[in-house]
Amino acid sequence: MAGAGVGGSSLLARAKLEDAEGCFEDPDVAFQLFAGTHPKIFGTFGFHAIPHLGNYDHDDCAPTLPIGLLSFPLTDLEAQLPPSVTEMLQLCIDRGVASKDKIELYVVLHSQLEGPAKGIECGHFNCHNTDEMNLLYHAWLFQDDNVADGADEISAKIHT
Repeated sequence: MAGAGVGGSSLLARAKLEDAEGCFEDPDVAFQLFAGTHPKIFGTFGFHAIPHLGNYDHDDCAPTLPIGLLSFPLTDLEAQLPPSVTEMLQLCIDRGVASKDKIELYVVLHSQLEGPAKGIECGHFNCHNTDEMNLLYHAWLFQDDNVADGADEISAKIHT
């Protein structure tokens, strides 16, 4: 990867952001490097508009904030992604469900996740699992809408 050029400079030569964004952790803990898409901040909640991990407990649905967030430009599906992911993405592109220029690549690193670490129940009304995490798409899906700051209600279906 050291020889891979991105915009005339080595990806590894890029500097981490000094002030971590979208993170309420100590900025020395959160590592961010955006060589691809620089994700938006989601409304007044202050976390990045990307898919997150979280737990729908009964009091708080906030995501678990990452300790590391990296983005990479998509230049070659087959070289950058596992074959099964490449195949599925290509199928979505061929069917018009996805567009190659809209695909964003992120690596998100978490420390021990809150739900399983604290034995928090999943929050669904029909189970009491304490080892379950949810993939939260809210901020990513609605990043261009004012849903975080207003009283409006919106919904959408996405392919996962």
